[in-house]
Amino acid sequence: MSVYNKNVIIDNLQITSVLVGALKNLSGLIQRLDIFEDIFSGGLMGNIVFDDSISLSNHFNFNGTEILNIGFSLVNPTTRQRRTYKPPVFTIYRQKDRIPVTQGTEKFTLYFCSPELLYSNLRQFSKTFEDYPHKIVEDLVRKPYGLDSKKPFVELEETKRKIKITLPYMRPYEMIKLLTLQAQSKDDSTNYVFFETLQGYYYVSFRRLLELASKNREEIPTIYMELGGHSEQGNTKTRIKADNLHMVNSFDMLYAASQGYFASTTIAPDVMAGRCGLKINGFGQPRTGVPARTSNFSNFPLYSKGFARGFPATSRIFLVPTTEFSAANTQLTKQDTYITDNFLSRTIDGRNRELLGLQTRTIRGIVPGGPELNPGKIININFPNSRTDKKNVPDVSSGLYMIINTQHSIVPTGAGGFLYETTFEAVSDARGVAL
Repeated sequence: MSVYNKNVIIDNLQITSVLVGALKNLSGLIQRLDIFEDIFSGGLMGNIVFDDSISLSNHFNFNGTEILNIGFSLVNPTTRQRRTYKPPVFTIYRQKDRIPVTQGTEKFTLYFCSPELLYSNLRQFSKTFEDYPHKIVEDLVRKPYGLDSKKPFVELEETKRKIKITLPYMRPYEMIKLLTLQAQSKDDSTNYVFFETLQGYYYVSFRRLLELASKNREEIPTIYMELGGHSEQGNTKTRIKADNLHMVNSFDMLYAASQGYFASTTIAPDVMAGRCGLKINGFGQPRTGVPARTSNFSNFPLYSKGFARGFPATSRIFLVPTTEFSAANTQLTKQDTYITDNFLSRTIDGRNRELLGLQTRTIRGIVPGGPELNPGKIININFPNSRTDKKNVPDVSSGLYMIINTQHSIVPTGAGGFLYETTFEAVSDARGVAL
């Protein structure tokens, strides 16, 4: 059966309070349910709009101690075969917009999130770590002083070198975010992200996400939209008909140029060594010591080298502390063996350019509900072509994209059933290739 289907049954919607107990089977009160995933957010969030006829607010007197359980099944309309999903348990943290509608009905919205988000906001502590960044992140996720989470890691990418770092009076999510900047993979990739999907956690580089996709290219779904006069029925695991495809952003020269996409300067003071590094980075500029992947300018298909050289390196200035010179000073390293090159000054411009390039094209789409469409997944977009001679000429915006956020929405049909759709945003570079 296709995993992309609008027909959905809510198997369970239960709110549990420590003080009151549990109220089950509340699906009949739902006006709308949304779950949000984001590659730049550490946890899941969502909201439910209730059309309440049983006075839930008086049952619970909502105060942020309630737990939400959700379960649903996608249903094949032909065979009636069901595929069941059970998202993780959520914490309700807010009630808003409570409005009386009739004598016996009111409307309000409950906001919920991953429990770990709440735990992180309750904890600030100082701790010194000496380990690989991916091991420290795993420690912060698992240990009681961190997120105290048992959720699985879908991908925990190993990092290249150990670090010694003291994190002073920070919240666990703040610590993890800092450790995304300290990470360098075994093949020198540096753009790490930490995020949660319906399947679990990721601590991974963008390059690793692409590698995972390349190993399963036959599994990459193609998302397409047909214009008037054409019709194709049904979805499969690798072919999904979108209700809407919208190019949100194509390019922004003003932003890209000012943020160092073509050229930048890195100023890197090393306090212990008493030296300051200065590196000019740009299109066509030699950059010694930079990993090959972050110094690859092949994703500039729209601009010639001569055009790019016209941008001054002062269009973006990075000021970042370095230990590059200290680590090369044997007298200092003999006194303190923990002095190592933090490599940040040599990679910050490449990481910035990689992220800017990834945002060259942003597309938003709406498809039949797909729980498997999560941030970090690679999809193939077949954008509708407006040309009249379309034969063998794909639209310039067609190609591989990386999903960066999703919104899973369930709404009632008005006839006792529910419909499920997924809205996503995905990004790629100017060639229609994710990264």
